[in-house]
Amino acid sequence: MQGSGSAPNDRTLVNIRIADSWNVDSNGNPISGTNANIWNATCAGTLGAGCENAQGISAIGMWNITLGSNGQYAPYFFQLNQSSFSTTNVLITRVAEAEGGCGHISYNAAGDVWIMSLSDGVKNLS
Repeated sequence: MQGSGSAPNDRTLVNIRIADSWNVDSNGNPISGTNANIWNATCAGTLGAGCENAQGISAIGMWNITLGSNGQYAPYFFQLNQSSFSTTNVLITRVAEAEGGCGHISYNAAGDVWIMSLSDGVKNLS
């Protein structure tokens, strides 16, 4: 993955964006922002705008501190970036039922973006 520039520890920056399809409450009703469970699970405690006050342990936080068997960080540094003016490398979308159950990931070569499709039911996990 080419990514979106450089990040800490000479890693490649990967911008993650949560799609507007996740602007729903726990009942699936439209809301003005991202579902809190999806937001917190994605970025709590990380550098993305609005993430520093999110509660819990997040996927981005765990990815960024994980060390390989060689003692080195993964070559990528993940960051939530909801700006429409930035390059998105991974887009998290909401679908009724993802292939394989909870989630599915695919690559869109035309947009040069990875698409992470999560089943609607994960909005109620905490």
